[in-house]
Amino acid sequence: MKIFGWNITKETRSSKTDFYYPLLNFGSPSLYTSNIANPTVSAAINLIAGTIAKLPIVLYFKKNDDSRVRATWHPLFTLLKRKPNGEESVFTFIYRLIRYLLENGNAFIFKAQDGSGNIIELRFLNPVYVNVTRDKTGRKIFLYAGTEYTAEQILHIPSLHYDGLVGHSPMEAAKYAVEVGNTLDEFAKNSIGNGINTGLLIDTTEYLNQYGEDEDKTTTALNNIGRYYANHGTGPANAGKALVMLPKTKGTPVDISSNRDAQLNESREMQVKEIAKVFNLPLPLLTGTGTEDLEKTNQLFLSYTLSPWIRLIDTYLNQLLTPYEEERYYFETSTDPILTVSMSAKYTAYRAAIEGGIYSVNEIRAKENMPALDEAYAGNVHFIPVNIMPLTDDNVRAVLAQSKLALQKSAAESKHNKSGDDKS
Repeated sequence: MKIFGWNITKETRSSKTDFYYPLLNFGSPSLYTSNIANPTVSAAINLIAGTIAKLPIVLYFKKNDDSRVRATWHPLFTLLKRKPNGEESVFTFIYRLIRYLLENGNAFIFKAQDGSGNIIELRFLNPVYVNVTRDKTGRKIFLYAGTEYTAEQILHIPSLHYDGLVGHSPMEAAKYAVEVGNTLDEFAKNSIGNGINTGLLIDTTEYLNQYGEDEDKTTTALNNIGRYYANHGTGPANAGKALVMLPKTKGTPVDISSNRDAQLNESREMQVKEIAKVFNLPLPLLTGTGTEDLEKTNQLFLSYTLSPWIRLIDTYLNQLLTPYEEERYYFETSTDPILTVSMSAKYTAYRAAIEGGIYSVNEIRAKENMPALDEAYAGNVHFIPVNIMPLTDDNVRAVLAQSKLALQKSAAESKHNKSGDDKS
């Protein structure tokens, strides 16, 4: 079969393909750890994974004139356009892919193939339980659930932090910041549990006099007093309740909230900044402040946070193609949905694109999910300004000739006006 003058043939990839699925649910399905439970880390991962997952991944075919078209006839186009497997949507699939890369540093995709070696499904393996080694020839071997797989069966996508064998999670670099953040969360939890605003200094001198020098009884009494005031004077359940003092004891409130809260807030803000650095995230996207210029923020987010991961995924997805197909086919993720701008700025850009002949009216309408105009309305026609022409020798000579005529006309008019003045 030929498409755009190029032979399209099916290529059998391997005759030694295993036609059974690996144990996909081997081990614990969850990767959640105390690091991921950190709200700032979780927000950063969800932001990156969710944003990339909503971007369309398109398989293109490069024509002989170097233009390109969507390769809608290719099976991989459908897999990464609609359903990579029988259970997951494309959004869920890519979301899991990014989370695996950020949390574990690696994503392992089993390539389910038919009898001819054509990929019919893409399934994730739990990266926690995949062991990567190399055989005598240097090729990667993947051990999973007691079975060895080769690179023909497994697509291994390592993270940006790649050591030549496996990838490493960005959270390894953020380990200290995450641990401090978890400590601050525990401190805040304990502060709420033990009393939010005030501490209570208990004077037990008079109460303990009755035990004299008996250390055992004194110790027991102190423990009982501490337990009583902890149970009746602290915690959310006792908020607003009157505290009944034990006989012969005195309580003095100690306000420690101002300094403690200030230090807690300052420390938490510092940890948010550190975690944002690890993921190359613009800080306003994590804090929700300073996002007045949404277009600029999104551009920073795309350039410094998302683009490296998008490029990584595109290049590794190309490994799903056969060597023959890689000559003309390639995957590319569209980043247009990220570049959110104001309506006025968007329509100004559309107008410039139409006037410059970049887009037709129908191409603009397609971007806005609007129906195409009929041919009678020139919806598919590309326009260019009438004062723009190709830079060719003929056009240059024509412009020079026109300029020469204009100069001659101007000189003639000037001479005529001068002769008229002399007659007067």
